[in-house]
Amino acid sequence: MNKKVILPCPFCGEIPVLERQYLPASLCLSCKNDNCYVNPAIEITVFCKQNSDGFTFAPQFEQHENEIIEKWNKRNV
Repeated sequence: MNKKVILPCPFCGEIPVLERQYLPASLCLSCKNDNCYVNPAIEITVFCKQNSDGFTFAPQFEQHENEIIEKWNKRNV
């Protein structure tokens, strides 16, 4: 899967940070510039896949990274 280029924050020009959160499983793309007074952010839920042991689940972050980057780049939140 090809990684997409993340456009900078439309308000301050800094490159946003992509964070993985495990509880609940989600991806968050946000501006972390302390001088940006808007600090835009978007978050999406990540699907989980059952592990081979049958008792635990693994978030499928890689499958959703392009989705959140595309939303950020289109500013279609």
